[in-house]
Amino acid sequence: MLVALRRALLAAILAAVVAAEEVQTLTDASFQSSVQGSPSLWLVKFYAPWCGHCKKLAPVLEKFAADIKPTELGEGVRVGKVDCTEHSSLCDGQGVKGYPTVLLFRDGARWEMKAPRTADGLRETIRKLKSAPVTQLGEGGQAALDKLLEPDGAVVFALAGAGAADPLAAEFEAAAAELQLVSTFAAAAGPDLPSQLAPHRGSVVKLSRGEPSAVFAPPSDGALPAALRAWLEAERFPALSVVERHNFFGMLSKDISLALAVVDP
Repeated sequence: MLVALRRALLAAILAAVVAAEEVQTLTDASFQSSVQGSPSLWLVKFYAPWCGHCKKLAPVLEKFAADIKPTELGEGVRVGKVDCTEHSSLCDGQGVKGYPTVLLFRDGARWEMKAPRTADGLRETIRKLKSAPVTQLGEGGQAALDKLLEPDGAVVFALAGAGAADPLAAEFEAAAAELQLVSTFAAAAGPDLPSQLAPHRGSVVKLSRGEPSAVFAPPSDGALPAALRAWLEAERFPALSVVERHNFFGMLSKDISLALAVVDP
């Protein structure tokens, strides 16, 4: 009995050591050489050793890194951490304002993780960034669009029948690549558009179950990139949302009023 317990304890310790080794400790120099511009998808935790939330995330991140390494999801994915008390200039340069902050990097692009800091949230974040930013609805587009709208509170930004040469199509693709962690994007082409998009051909439409659609109005002054991104940011939540730790600050906007109802379940 005692021998079995010792073996189990040793196995648990070895597993923890292996998991910890999957999270690479980064410095200013190694961040520049390994992460910046790398074709690998890097998920990096910026933390402070005294931070309670950082301590809570540490074993979750270590297990996640070890679990995904041998899987298809883990192909081309690296996990690292930066101690901001030792590398403050690096953290300041990445705009880190609180701990922990989880950022993702690939090919010079940068995203901030907005999902819950759980194993499922980490997996969903990696899955999104390994998928195409825009879901092409293609044949049977109605069923595909309806599926995207199934989850409670889902918001889909859809490009309705715009041609590849349309400047709006190019800006929509670029915005989707930047915002794919916080929003869902889809595009439909061809003569038969899904019913929600048919009245808005050539436009970007916000869709959410139970709410009227909203249509982006391109500016007349040519400032399309900034106007589209501002609209996507302002419209990325449904009118009625459940407020949680990971989305509260995203709902705060100087252009939108936020009314909170506190409900005792």
